[in-house]
Amino acid sequence: MKAPYHWLKSLVEIKSTAQDLSQKLSLISIGVDKVDQVDNQPVLDIDVTYNRGDLMSMVGLAYEVAFIENSRLNLPKIKIKLKDVPGLDDWQITRQPQNCPLYVAVLLELKPQPTPGLIQQRLRQAGVAVKNNIVDLANYVMWQYGQPFHTFDADKLPSQNLAIKPAGKSLAFKTLDGKTRLLDANDILIWAGDQPVALAGIIGGLDTEITPETSQVLLETALFDPYQIRRTAMRLGLFSDAANRFIHKPSSQTSLQALAYLLDLYRQHAKAKIIGIKISGQAKKTDSPSIKVTTAEFKRLIGLKLGSDKMASILTGFHFSVKSKNGEIEAVPPHWRQDIHLKEDVIEEIIRGWGYFKLKSEPLPLGFINQKETYDYHQETQIKNFLTGQGLYQVNTYGFYSQAQLEYFKIETDNLIEVTNPISAEAKYMKSSLLAGDWQYLKDNLNKNLPLDKPIGIFEMNRSYQAINRKPSEVQRLAIMTPSQADLNRIVNNLLEYARLDYSSLNLSQNDKVLADYKANVSHRYRLSYKAKPLADLALVSRFWAVEFDYVFLSQAIKLKPHPPATTRFTPIIEDLTFELPAGLEPFRLLIRLKQADKRIAQINLVNLYQNRLTVKLAYLSPDRQLTSRQAEIIRKKVVAAATKFNCRLIGQI
Repeated sequence: MKAPYHWLKSLVEIKSTAQDLSQKLSLISIGVDKVDQVDNQPVLDIDVTYNRGDLMSMVGLAYEVAFIENSRLNLPKIKIKLKDVPGLDDWQITRQPQNCPLYVAVLLELKPQPTPGLIQQRLRQAGVAVKNNIVDLANYVMWQYGQPFHTFDADKLPSQNLAIKPAGKSLAFKTLDGKTRLLDANDILIWAGDQPVALAGIIGGLDTEITPETSQVLLETALFDPYQIRRTAMRLGLFSDAANRFIHKPSSQTSLQALAYLLDLYRQHAKAKIIGIKISGQAKKTDSPSIKVTTAEFKRLIGLKLGSDKMASILTGFHFSVKSKNGEIEAVPPHWRQDIHLKEDVIEEIIRGWGYFKLKSEPLPLGFINQKETYDYHQETQIKNFLTGQGLYQVNTYGFYSQAQLEYFKIETDNLIEVTNPISAEAKYMKSSLLAGDWQYLKDNLNKNLPLDKPIGIFEMNRSYQAINRKPSEVQRLAIMTPSQADLNRIVNNLLEYARLDYSSLNLSQNDKVLADYKANVSHRYRLSYKAKPLADLALVSRFWAVEFDYVFLSQAIKLKPHPPATTRFTPIIEDLTFELPAGLEPFRLLIRLKQADKRIAQINLVNLYQNRLTVKLAYLSPDRQLTSRQAEIIRKKVVAAATKFNCRLIGQI
């Protein structure tokens, strides 16, 4: 935010130069990026953080400067009392409290004229375009108090029935900048009758713009849902000065105070006649909690001993209401400090007022922590090394669904966790599966030189997020994705062999609930169960074959401890069998059933999968005797019989 130094100086006594003040502000209150010169006068470029909405105004800055400079405030005296303004009985306002807690409309008679020179100069220094006295004075008060306003040409409003409500459906709306913007159903609009006239909290409509012919003005001040304002502004890429301030949550008391001051200015500089006012909603006298902090709590958190009187003195300097007694203070923040909720917030105010820079540095105690490698970490490392050895490249994808992924897979958003205040449209919905991100990676990088030498696919070990019983739940997942079905079958089979899972407890079946949120471009949905519990989901995701394990369940089931020494001196009988597969059979399902055919099948590996032909390598071994060729033939017949149940035909044997 741009803060003209001389404008600030008109509100509070300042003894420091602009440069010195910028350094003091940076040490105690808020960062000042630089001091510019505009019209040969200094302007502070202030970096306002999200929690300090009060510093989006000159008055809010004046409160801070008064503490820093230990000086007195010189805020304007407001003459108009809103309770004395007559009501607008012919006008009606309807609103939804959750979207608009407060809405005030004031009808005025005045003509657009040039704005007084000093106000023009201050606006230009703040980076605000100058238009006419009606618009400029509203912008001036917004900059001074942090409360946005909007001015309508009252004669152009199609109705005196105003409604503040969402669009309800997609619609096109032409804004003041001459652009037609496509709004969605949740965007909040100001309606006059059945016609939208402003995009609430962001920008007005072109049809009701103030022009040189304007003679009656409807002045709006309001409070809107800051989260919805942010969502709309982010989606449209339209962060107006008004939107930025609504996002920072101005207080209701500030809203009415700023309105009264603006009406004073209209009467003083525009000879305005105030016809009437209509207020819907109620301005709360205070939104501020009462917070207790003891000197012991302060010392425990900060490591500094301050008396309760000193703590109370600092907070009083920041305009808190404070009571101090027996080593405890009870503090109520001023209404404009809506970032103060916890005792830690109050402690932070005390220490910044006392001075962070006064804290003494102490060297950290040096010493080595005896770290032990836990079994879980060892197991995770082994799995990662194993998958890398299978020819896969490890990736770590973004934790949110992109808009492109949502649209391509037609992902249902009803069951997704939605971020209340996302940093962008690409970070709105948390991913319920890793596979969309892995698909994006493979699609974008398949024809590029990946870090590994000719990797056959990728794997990711990460968290996904789901709403279970309407509550957010975090789930650890292991996903594997390759362009080749044969590679995926081989890797999954080898992983289960490596993990020493009991094949007799495995089952693979078709299941439409797999990736249920993905309504398009996903097919061949299977669920792999272990001991009747879901272990993994397999699917064809667009053109890539994928499996996603419940990693927590997998890690509980597997045993990656070193294999015990061999207890048999007998030699396995190894042979390759080739089967012809019917259309639509998932090869991995067949592998599970073949392994379950006989306990003496020590190992099964997928050798090749080409079109409808599957070749597997089987090892037959008994722990207590050497198998004969006759016994191997009996086992083979069981394997062939298991394959026959899936309509598979043995066509080769080595």
